Amino acid sequence: MTSDSRPQLEAVDIQIARLRDLFVAHQASDELRLSFDRQLRERRAAIRLGSRNKVRGLALIGAAGSGKSTAVDRLIETHPDLIIVEEGSGPAEVIKFDVPSPVSLKVVGTELLSALGFELVREKSEALI
Repeated sequence: MTSDSRPQLEAVDIQIARLRDLFVAHQASDELRLSFDRQLRERRAAIRLGSRNKVRGLALIGAAGSGKSTAVDRLIETHPDLIIVEEGSGPAEVIKFDVPSPVSLKVVGTELLSALGFELVREKSEALI
């Protein structure tokens, strides 16, 4: 690589970064937004009433690299007033966690408990989790 090609490579890297930062809405992202907004309205109403009704969630499932995390991050960015679960934060509107592969109910349950601040001190069965 010559010193003359370095600025060209940097320019290409900048363009690639710009392209990766683009988001094009599509049917799946619209459906995710509608489902999320509906559940958020229901959750906020329940919190206002002090209700302890069932809390529902959304699971976003897709192949590795299909944009699941990006879709969720962008969705959360469009709601800057979200109350995201943190230790000692009180009632939350959102909890976000990643599930590593391979996925099982035990792995999902363990990750959920961890995100809620309940660290397991020893191995538990899937049924118990």
